[in-house]
Amino acid sequence: LLVGDEKTYEFIESTFKSLRECFTSDCIHIGMDEAGMIGLGRYLAIHGYQNRIEILQKHLERVMEISKKYGFKPMMWSDMFFRLANDGQYYPENPTLPEEVENIIPKDLGIVYWDYFTADKEYYKKMMNAHLQSKAELWFAGGAWTWAGFASGNKLAIETMTLAMQSAKECGVDNILFTLWGDNGRECAYYSVLPALVTVRKVYEGITDLEVIKSEFKQTVGEDYDVMMSMDLPNYVGGNDCVMSNICKHMFYSDPFLGFLDSTVIDGAEEEYKNHAKTLRENANGSKYAYLFENLSALCDFMSVKYDLGVRLRAAYQAEDKTELQNLVGVIRSAEIKLDKFYDPYHPALLALMAHIAKAATDN
Repeated sequence: LLVGDEKTYEFIESTFKSLRECFTSDCIHIGMDEAGMIGLGRYLAIHGYQNRIEILQKHLERVMEISKKYGFKPMMWSDMFFRLANDGQYYPENPTLPEEVENIIPKDLGIVYWDYFTADKEYYKKMMNAHLQSKAELWFAGGAWTWAGFASGNKLAIETMTLAMQSAKECGVDNILFTLWGDNGRECAYYSVLPALVTVRKVYEGITDLEVIKSEFKQTVGEDYDVMMSMDLPNYVGGNDCVMSNICKHMFYSDPFLGFLDSTVIDGAEEEYKNHAKTLRENANGSKYAYLFENLSALCDFMSVKYDLGVRLRAAYQAEDKTELQNLVGVIRSAEIKLDKFYDPYHPALLALMAHIAKAATDN
C-alpha cells in the first residue's frame, strides 16, 4: 500500500467497515510488519527522501483513527519499531527502543512481539523487557510451525516455545497468541500441531513434566501424544532434525531431470521414508485423525521412490547404463502411481477435516 495516498486510506476504511459488519470482536490486528522498504520505492519517487520513523508514525495515526471510528481495539506487529531503531534488525543482540521510536507508539495500541525461532530463554526476556519500555499493551506471538510444507513442526515449536512461555510468564506477559501460518500453499493440517499447542499452554500454566502433559493431552484430545508427534516424520530423514529444512516439500517438487536440488540428497533417506510410511500407516489405526496419518503415509511412500530419483537418473545417464535407465523407467511409473495414491485422498482429506470441524461445532 502506498503510504500517504488518500486512496490507500479509502481502501483501509472500506476494509474496517466490512469487518465491523462481519465480526463482534473489538480486537483487530493491523499487521504493518516486514515493511523494511517503507518510504522508498514509489513513495520516494513522489515525495523525496523523508524521515522513515515519521512516515510510519503518520500512517499509523491515520489507521488508528479509522480503527477507532469503527470501535476496534487494534494491535500491531512490533518489528517495524525495532527495525527502525536497530539498523533494520528485529532481533539485535541488545534490543532497545530509543525514545524517538518509543514516542511514536500509541499507548492504546497493542504491540505484538513475534518470534518463532529463538532457542535462548534469556533473549526472549531481553526482547520482552525492551517491548515493555513502550508502556503499550504487550502481546507475544509464537509459532506452531504449520508452514514448512506437508508435515508439522511440533518438535521445533515445543523446543522454542517452551522457552518463550517460561519467559513470558516471568516477564508478566499475559497476552499470548499462536500463529499457524500457511505459507506457499498451506498444505499442513492444523490438527497435526495439537501436541505443540497443548504443550506450550501447559508450560505457560507452569506444568513442565512431559508425562503429566501427555496424560492431560490424552484426556483432552483423546489421542496418544507420541503418536500425534509422528506427524512430524516426513521432514526428519537423513539426520535432519529441523522442520525448517522442509525436505518433504522441496524434494517432492524437485524435477528429477533438472537436478537443481540433487546436491541436497542424503544417502539412505529413501529407506527412512519407507519406515516412516509404515509407522504413519500403523498410527492411523483407531485415530479420529486417521485420514491425516494415511495421507502422510502416502506422502512418505511416494518419497521413498521419488526422493533420490534425480541422482539415480543422472548417474545412469552419465555412465551410459541403458539397463539401469530402463529399470528407472519402471521406477518413474511406480512414482506416478504412488503420487496418485497421495494426491487422490488429499481433497477428500480436506473434506473430512471440514466435516470434523462441523461436528465439533455441533457437539459443543
